[in-house]
Amino acid sequence: MHMVSFVPKEWVYSHMLIVFAYDDDYHFALLQSAVHEVWVWRNSSSLESRNRYTPTDCFATFPFPPAEYEQLAAGEWRLADMPPVFQEAAQIGATYHEHRRQIMQARQLGLTKTYNLFHNPTCTDADIVELRRLHVALDRIIMACYGWDDLDSQHDFYPNERGQIRYTVAPSVQRELVWRLMELNR
Repeated sequence: MHMVSFVPKEWVYSHMLIVFAYDDDYHFALLQSAVHEVWVWRNSSSLESRNRYTPTDCFATFPFPPAEYEQLAAGEWRLADMPPVFQEAAQIGATYHEHRRQIMQARQLGLTKTYNLFHNPTCTDADIVELRRLHVALDRIIMACYGWDDLDSQHDFYPNERGQIRYTVAPSVQRELVWRLMELNR
């Protein structure tokens, strides 16, 4: 799972860190979603057991929801001018981000250790279960932004191709998302 977070714009970051110039909760939700994640895994190279996010392969080719493209073509993008589902995605993104922040602060953990708990099927702590629930809501609302309400995400713990267990959408849904994203990308 890639981990998206808001960072101060005044800092200087390592060349290995990818910084997106978004400051809104909708784009946080989109980039944190399984929709973006399946695209990243399809298009990224690997480094040991991890994917290597390269903006030219993973971000520049990522097909955003069609309504977002339409608005960009008509002028400047503004969340307030988007269909209500995008505003709902921003609300869920904000709730998800805040809950994750609270977990990290209360447990004194960074993103990696927090997501290690998130993906651990034996972790049934209420705060982690709630983070999973919010992630399901986030994925579903982002799929709705694409008009893909017909997909049942079937979130659960699944092994990936490296044998790691991950809490994510079902492998059949991952394949369908990649196919639909490729169709949009054409």
